[in-house]
Amino acid sequence: MLDDDERNLLMTTLTFFAGLDKKFQSKEIGAMDKVITFFAEGVDLNNGQAKKMEDILSQFDPNEDGVFDDNELGIIMSVLRYFAGSDEQLQVTEIDDMKLAISYFDSDGNGAIDQCEGNRLKDILGQYDFNGDEVLDDDERQLVMDATKYIAGKNQRLEDDEIRDMLKVIVMFDGSNNKLEKPEAQRMQKTLVLFDLDRNQYLDNAERAMLVKAVQYFAGDDMDLSNDELENMDFVVKAFVDLLVSQHA
Repeated sequence: MLDDDERNLLMTTLTFFAGLDKKFQSKEIGAMDKVITFFAEGVDLNNGQAKKMEDILSQFDPNEDGVFDDNELGIIMSVLRYFAGSDEQLQVTEIDDMKLAISYFDSDGNGAIDQCEGNRLKDILGQYDFNGDEVLDDDERQLVMDATKYIAGKNQRLEDDEIRDMLKVIVMFDGSNNKLEKPEAQRMQKTLVLFDLDRNQYLDNAERAMLVKAVQYFAGDDMDLSNDELENMDFVVKAFVDLLVSQHA
């Protein structure tokens, strides 16, 4: 027998996945089943897990109409799959990281991400899916979370210009195959830290502007940072770090 809380959670979940026509298709039933397995430990979903699931789902419903269209459902499934990892089980740290990532991409700060913001989140996560399996392992997840934190700036929200700059920097580091790999992402993260002149674990507008200009300058005409170019940039920045810090202050 369902108590009132359990019944309300069930009805909320069913309404989300039934869609605008309020009729379950096989795709929607499959998506709901998969989402439940992401949050459940074993075969059953307990009350606490159901509440966590409802909380995450509500963050993909910015207009608060309680239903997902096909595009929203596609974004939700991709984001959940990335964070659930290869075991398809959302652990506490993965849920916390996902909620933090959602807040980074919630550019208007309304507590939920719309379709545009969701697509941006999905695209950035995809950049760090180094082997293309559509899930993030612990290292991939940590790298994308660290990079996003630095680029998101003081307010820890990614505005349009910050997303553009992040993608520009990724392009400079992603090598000749135009696909970011783990060593390249690690080098990129070291560069982000290098330009954090006041060591507050994020880049303000001035620091981010210096980063983008330096990366573009040293990457050259091919817009691709080789190891030599990266070493040269690191050397110059470190040599002038005191001057840069004084100018930034």
